[in-house]
Amino acid sequence: MATRWSDADIAATLNRMGMQTGQGKTWTARRVQSLRTVHKISGYRSSDKNGE
Repeated sequence: MATRWSDADIAATLNRMGMQTGQGKTWTARRVQSLRTVHKISGYRSSDKNGE
C-alpha cells in the first residue's frame, strides 16, 4: 500500500477497517509515516502512480 497510496489514504483505510495503533489510538498520516520510517518502508511517490 505504501508505494501506491498516500499516508493519509492509508490512515483513512486503517480507520475504516477499525484498526488501531499499538497504543489503541486511531491512525493519522503522521502515524503511518512514522511506522514507515521505523520499518524502512518506501513511501508514496505521486509521479510513479499510473492511475490504476
